[in-house]
Amino acid sequence: MLSSPRRAARRGFTLLELLVVIAILAVIAGTVVATYSGLEEDAAEGSSAYTLSGVDQALRAFTTIERSAPNGFDSLVAATYPGDSTTPVTAAGAAKAVSVPSRMLSKTLPVHSLTAEQATALRNAGITHLRYLDPAANDLASPAPGSGGSVTLSIPDADGGASATVGALLDIDMPNRLFETPRPGSGRNRGRGYLGALGTGSPVLVWDANRSGGTGGYDNTKLGAGPNDVLVVFGLGNDATCVGGDKRAGFPSAPVFGQVGPRHEYGRFIVAYNLGPAAATRSKAVLQGVMNTHGEFLDEALSNYTGSYN
Repeated sequence: MLSSPRRAARRGFTLLELLVVIAILAVIAGTVVATYSGLEEDAAEGSSAYTLSGVDQALRAFTTIERSAPNGFDSLVAATYPGDSTTPVTAAGAAKAVSVPSRMLSKTLPVHSLTAEQATALRNAGITHLRYLDPAANDLASPAPGSGGSVTLSIPDADGGASATVGALLDIDMPNRLFETPRPGSGRNRGRGYLGALGTGSPVLVWDANRSGGTGGYDNTKLGAGPNDVLVVFGLGNDATCVGGDKRAGFPSAPVFGQVGPRHEYGRFIVAYNLGPAAATRSKAVLQGVMNTHGEFLDEALSNYTGSYN
Protein backbone atom coordinates (compact mmCIF):
# COMPACT_ATOMS: atom_id res chain seq x y z
CA MET A 1 0.00 0.00 0.00
CA LEU A 2 1.42 3.37 -1.01
CA SER A 3 2.24 5.87 1.72
CA SER A 4 0.09 8.95 1.97
CA PRO A 5 1.65 12.30 0.96
CA ARG A 6 1.51 13.38 4.61
CA ARG A 7 3.41 10.27 5.77
CA ALA A 8 5.91 10.53 2.92
CA ALA A 9 6.57 14.16 3.75
CA ARG A 10 7.56 13.24 7.29
CA ARG A 11 10.34 10.86 6.22
CA GLY A 12 13.73 12.26 7.18
CA PHE A 13 17.31 11.37 6.33
CA THR A 14 19.04 8.44 8.01
CA LEU A 15 22.38 8.99 9.73
CA LEU A 16 24.19 7.03 7.01
CA GLU A 17 22.62 9.13 4.28
CA LEU A 18 23.76 12.30 6.05
CA LEU A 19 27.28 10.91 6.42
CA VAL A 20 27.42 10.15 2.70
CA VAL A 21 26.26 13.67 1.82
CA ILE A 22 28.84 15.22 4.17
CA ALA A 23 31.62 13.08 2.68
CA ILE A 24 30.67 14.01 -0.88
CA LEU A 25 30.50 17.69 0.04
CA ALA A 26 33.98 17.44 1.55
CA VAL A 27 35.31 16.05 -1.73
CA ILE A 28 33.56 18.78 -3.71
CA ALA A 29 34.92 21.44 -1.37
CA GLY A 30 38.42 20.25 -2.11
CA THR A 31 37.93 20.67 -5.83
CA VAL A 32 36.75 24.28 -5.66
CA VAL A 33 39.73 25.79 -3.88
CA ALA A 34 40.35 28.96 -5.87
CA THR A 35 43.47 29.21 -8.03
CA TYR A 36 44.97 32.66 -8.43
CA SER A 37 47.87 33.66 -10.65
CA GLY A 38 51.12 32.44 -9.08
CA LEU A 39 49.30 30.36 -6.45
CA GLU A 40 48.44 27.26 -8.46
CA GLU A 41 50.72 24.96 -6.43
CA ASP A 42 49.32 26.22 -3.13
CA ALA A 43 45.81 25.72 -4.45
CA ALA A 44 46.63 22.16 -5.54
CA GLU A 45 48.07 21.38 -2.10
CA GLY A 46 45.00 22.82 -0.41
CA SER A 47 42.71 20.84 -2.70
CA SER A 48 44.63 17.64 -1.95
CA ALA A 49 44.41 18.15 1.81
CA TYR A 50 40.65 18.76 1.78
CA THR A 51 39.99 15.96 -0.69
CA LEU A 52 42.00 13.38 1.27
CA SER A 53 39.63 13.71 4.19
CA GLY A 54 36.54 13.52 1.99
CA VAL A 55 37.79 10.45 0.08
CA ASP A 56 38.53 8.63 3.33
CA GLN A 57 35.06 9.41 4.74
CA ALA A 58 33.31 8.43 1.51
CA LEU A 59 35.15 5.09 1.32
CA ARG A 60 34.21 4.26 4.90
CA ALA A 61 30.59 5.24 4.26
CA PHE A 62 30.54 3.05 1.12
CA THR A 63 31.95 0.09 3.05
CA THR A 64 29.38 0.52 5.83
CA ILE A 65 26.40 0.87 3.52
CA GLU A 66 27.39 -1.78 0.96
CA ARG A 67 28.88 -4.07 3.64
CA SER A 68 31.87 -4.59 1.40
CA ALA A 69 35.03 -2.77 0.42
CA PRO A 70 35.07 -1.39 -3.14
CA ASN A 71 36.28 -3.86 -5.74
CA GLY A 72 38.26 -3.28 -8.94
CA PHE A 73 40.91 -0.88 -7.63
CA ASP A 74 43.95 -0.09 -9.81
CA SER A 75 46.74 -2.40 -8.68
CA LEU A 76 49.57 0.01 -9.70
CA VAL A 77 51.35 -3.15 -10.92
CA ALA A 78 52.22 -4.52 -14.36
CA ALA A 79 51.79 -8.30 -14.60
CA THR A 80 51.33 -10.93 -17.30
CA TYR A 81 47.72 -11.35 -18.45
CA PRO A 82 46.39 -14.80 -17.42
CA GLY A 83 43.91 -14.92 -20.30
CA ASP A 84 40.66 -14.04 -18.55
CA SER A 85 39.27 -12.27 -15.47
CA THR A 86 38.62 -15.45 -13.48
CA THR A 87 42.13 -16.94 -13.42
CA PRO A 88 44.21 -15.33 -10.65
CA VAL A 89 47.05 -13.07 -11.77
CA THR A 90 50.48 -14.39 -10.75
CA ALA A 91 53.80 -12.68 -10.18
CA ALA A 92 54.96 -13.45 -13.74
CA GLY A 93 56.25 -10.25 -15.30
CA ALA A 94 55.35 -8.29 -12.18
CA ALA A 95 56.77 -4.81 -11.69
CA LYS A 96 55.56 -1.51 -10.31
CA ALA A 97 53.91 0.68 -12.93
CA VAL A 98 56.49 3.24 -14.05
CA SER A 99 53.78 5.92 -14.17
CA VAL A 100 53.38 5.94 -10.38
CA PRO A 101 54.86 9.34 -9.41
CA SER A 102 58.39 9.00 -8.11
CA ARG A 103 58.66 11.91 -5.66
CA MET A 104 58.08 9.63 -2.67
CA LEU A 105 56.32 6.48 -3.75
CA SER A 106 59.16 5.14 -5.88
CA LYS A 107 61.03 4.22 -2.68
CA THR A 108 57.99 3.29 -0.66
CA LEU A 109 56.08 0.66 -2.60
CA PRO A 110 57.87 -2.64 -3.33
CA VAL A 111 56.06 -5.42 -5.21
CA HIS A 112 54.82 -8.21 -2.95
CA SER A 113 53.27 -11.59 -3.78
CA LEU A 114 50.21 -12.31 -1.66
CA THR A 115 50.24 -15.32 0.63
CA ALA A 116 47.16 -17.52 0.65
CA GLU A 117 46.03 -15.97 3.94
CA GLN A 118 46.53 -12.42 2.65
CA ALA A 119 44.59 -13.12 -0.53
CA THR A 120 41.77 -14.55 1.59
CA ALA A 121 41.76 -11.47 3.84
CA LEU A 122 41.31 -9.20 0.81
CA ARG A 123 38.61 -11.39 -0.69
CA ASN A 124 36.77 -11.51 2.64
CA ALA A 125 36.75 -7.71 2.64
CA GLY A 126 35.22 -7.70 -0.87
CA ILE A 127 38.37 -7.08 -2.93
CA THR A 128 38.41 -10.01 -5.35
CA HIS A 129 39.74 -8.31 -8.50
CA LEU A 130 42.23 -5.57 -9.37
CA ARG A 131 43.10 -3.82 -12.58
CA TYR A 132 46.59 -4.64 -13.84
CA LEU A 133 48.83 -3.14 -16.52
CA ASP A 134 50.12 -5.13 -19.50
CA PRO A 135 53.94 -5.37 -18.98
CA ALA A 136 54.57 -4.59 -22.67
CA ALA A 137 53.15 -1.11 -22.04
CA ASN A 138 55.21 -0.45 -18.91
CA ASP A 139 58.23 1.06 -20.66
CA LEU A 140 59.00 4.77 -20.97
CA ALA A 141 61.58 4.27 -23.71
CA SER A 142 59.92 1.85 -26.14
CA PRO A 143 58.40 2.92 -28.37
CA ALA A 144 60.18 6.26 -28.30
CA PRO A 145 57.90 9.22 -27.50
CA GLY A 146 56.90 11.26 -30.52
CA SER A 147 58.04 8.54 -32.93
CA GLY A 148 54.56 7.38 -33.87
CA GLY A 149 55.63 3.86 -32.94
CA SER A 150 53.31 1.37 -31.30
CA VAL A 151 53.43 -1.72 -29.10
CA THR A 152 51.15 -4.75 -29.38
CA LEU A 153 49.71 -5.93 -26.09
CA SER A 154 48.57 -9.39 -25.00
CA ILE A 155 45.22 -8.07 -23.75
CA PRO A 156 42.01 -7.37 -25.70
CA ASP A 157 40.79 -3.88 -26.45
CA ALA A 158 37.37 -2.55 -25.46
CA ASP A 159 35.78 -4.09 -28.58
CA GLY A 160 37.12 -7.54 -27.71
CA GLY A 161 39.96 -7.54 -30.20
CA ALA A 162 42.49 -10.28 -29.45
CA SER A 163 45.48 -7.95 -28.98
CA ALA A 164 45.30 -4.22 -28.43
CA THR A 165 47.84 -1.77 -29.85
CA VAL A 166 48.91 1.41 -28.06
CA GLY A 167 51.49 4.14 -28.59
CA ALA A 168 54.33 5.43 -26.43
CA LEU A 169 53.63 5.63 -22.71
CA LEU A 170 55.05 9.16 -22.60
CA ASP A 171 52.46 10.13 -25.23
CA ILE A 172 49.44 8.62 -23.45
CA ASP A 173 46.51 11.04 -23.63
CA MET A 174 44.89 10.21 -20.26
CA PRO A 175 47.41 8.97 -17.65
CA ASN A 176 44.68 8.57 -15.02
CA ARG A 177 43.02 5.94 -17.23
CA LEU A 178 46.23 3.94 -17.55
CA PHE A 179 44.70 0.77 -16.04
CA GLU A 180 41.51 0.83 -18.08
CA THR A 181 40.82 -1.40 -21.07
CA PRO A 182 42.63 -0.13 -24.19
CA ARG A 183 40.59 2.11 -26.45
CA PRO A 184 40.02 0.40 -29.82
CA GLY A 185 41.01 1.86 -33.16
CA SER A 186 44.14 2.79 -35.07
CA GLY A 187 46.40 5.37 -33.44
CA ARG A 188 44.60 5.27 -30.09
CA ASN A 189 46.69 5.67 -26.95
CA ARG A 190 44.37 5.45 -23.97
CA GLY A 191 44.26 2.59 -21.48
CA ARG A 192 46.50 -0.45 -21.36
CA GLY A 193 45.06 -2.49 -18.52
CA TYR A 194 42.86 -5.47 -17.72
CA LEU A 195 40.79 -6.86 -14.85
CA GLY A 196 42.50 -9.71 -13.02
CA ALA A 197 41.42 -12.00 -10.18
CA LEU A 198 43.28 -12.13 -6.85
CA GLY A 199 44.76 -15.34 -5.52
CA THR A 200 47.82 -16.80 -3.84
CA GLY A 201 50.91 -15.24 -5.39
CA SER A 202 49.09 -12.31 -6.99
CA PRO A 203 51.34 -9.22 -7.07
CA VAL A 204 50.41 -6.08 -5.15
CA LEU A 205 52.30 -3.06 -3.88
CA VAL A 206 52.96 -2.80 -0.15
CA TRP A 207 53.77 0.24 1.95
CA ASP A 208 57.34 0.17 3.24
CA ALA A 209 57.08 0.29 7.03
CA ASN A 210 60.63 1.66 7.32
CA ARG A 211 61.00 3.94 4.32
CA SER A 212 62.79 6.50 6.49
CA GLY A 213 65.64 4.04 7.10
CA GLY A 214 64.80 3.07 10.67
CA THR A 215 63.75 -0.28 12.06
CA GLY A 216 60.73 0.53 14.22
CA GLY A 217 58.07 0.69 11.54
CA TYR A 218 57.63 4.46 11.83
CA ASP A 219 56.11 4.85 8.38
CA ASN A 220 53.46 2.31 9.40
CA THR A 221 52.71 3.90 12.74
CA LYS A 222 52.34 7.38 11.26
CA LEU A 223 49.39 5.95 9.31
CA GLY A 224 47.93 4.50 12.51
CA ALA A 225 48.94 0.90 11.75
CA GLY A 226 51.01 -1.48 13.84
CA PRO A 227 54.76 -1.38 13.15
CA ASN A 228 54.73 -4.88 11.65
CA ASP A 229 51.42 -4.70 9.80
CA VAL A 230 51.38 -5.37 6.06
CA LEU A 231 49.66 -2.51 4.24
CA VAL A 232 48.71 -3.09 0.60
CA VAL A 233 47.99 -0.04 -1.53
CA PHE A 234 45.75 0.50 -4.54
CA GLY A 235 44.79 3.37 -6.81
CA LEU A 236 41.23 4.67 -6.61
CA GLY A 237 40.52 4.55 -10.35
CA ASN A 238 37.39 5.05 -12.39
CA ASP A 239 36.68 1.31 -12.57
CA ALA A 240 36.42 0.81 -8.81
CA THR A 241 32.91 -0.25 -7.81
CA CYS A 242 32.54 2.80 -5.56
CA VAL A 243 32.71 5.08 -8.62
CA GLY A 244 29.65 5.88 -10.73
CA GLY A 245 26.50 3.79 -10.95
CA ASP A 246 23.36 4.07 -8.85
CA LYS A 247 24.82 3.14 -5.47
CA ARG A 248 23.78 4.95 -2.31
CA ALA A 249 27.40 5.89 -1.58
CA GLY A 250 30.58 6.52 -3.53
CA PHE A 251 31.85 8.96 -6.13
CA PRO A 252 30.37 10.16 -9.43
CA SER A 253 33.91 9.94 -10.83
CA ALA A 254 37.28 9.06 -9.33
CA PRO A 255 38.86 12.02 -7.48
CA VAL A 256 42.04 13.40 -9.04
CA PHE A 257 45.24 14.55 -7.34
CA GLY A 258 46.57 17.39 -9.45
CA GLN A 259 50.16 17.68 -8.21
CA VAL A 260 51.78 15.18 -10.56
CA GLY A 261 54.72 16.04 -12.72
CA PRO A 262 55.25 14.67 -16.24
CA ARG A 263 52.26 14.22 -18.45
CA HIS A 264 52.36 10.42 -18.20
CA GLU A 265 52.14 10.28 -14.40
CA TYR A 266 49.18 8.65 -12.68
CA GLY A 267 47.26 11.08 -10.47
CA ARG A 268 44.65 9.14 -8.51
CA PHE A 269 44.47 8.88 -4.74
CA ILE A 270 46.11 5.89 -3.04
CA VAL A 271 44.13 3.65 -0.68
CA ALA A 272 45.86 1.50 1.98
CA TYR A 273 44.35 -1.70 3.40
CA ASN A 274 45.74 -3.40 6.50
CA LEU A 275 46.30 -7.18 6.36
CA GLY A 276 47.81 -7.42 9.85
CA PRO A 277 51.31 -8.76 10.61
CA ALA A 278 52.75 -11.29 8.17
CA ALA A 279 52.85 -13.91 10.93
CA ALA A 280 49.25 -13.28 12.02
CA THR A 281 47.23 -12.17 9.00
CA ARG A 282 43.77 -10.74 9.68
CA SER A 283 40.79 -12.78 8.55
CA LYS A 284 39.49 -9.65 6.79
CA ALA A 285 41.43 -6.66 5.44
CA VAL A 286 40.43 -3.25 6.81
CA LEU A 287 40.79 0.22 5.34
CA GLN A 288 43.80 1.94 6.94
CA GLY A 289 43.67 5.28 5.19
CA VAL A 290 44.10 7.36 2.06
CA MET A 291 47.19 9.11 0.66
CA ASN A 292 47.96 11.26 -2.33
CA THR A 293 50.45 10.04 -4.94
CA HIS A 294 53.27 11.78 -3.08
CA GLY A 295 52.69 9.35 -0.22
CA GLU A 296 51.30 12.02 2.08
CA PHE A 297 48.48 11.28 4.49
CA LEU A 298 46.10 14.02 5.68
CA ASP A 299 48.24 15.67 8.35
CA GLU A 300 51.29 15.73 6.07
CA ALA A 301 49.27 17.26 3.24
CA LEU A 302 47.88 19.90 5.60
CA SER A 303 51.36 20.68 6.90
CA ASN A 304 52.65 21.06 3.35
CA TYR A 305 49.79 23.41 2.59
CA THR A 306 50.57 25.60 5.62
CA GLY A 307 54.34 25.44 5.06
CA SER A 308 55.19 23.72 8.33
CA TYR A 309 56.19 20.29 6.95
CA ASN A 310 59.81 19.13 6.94
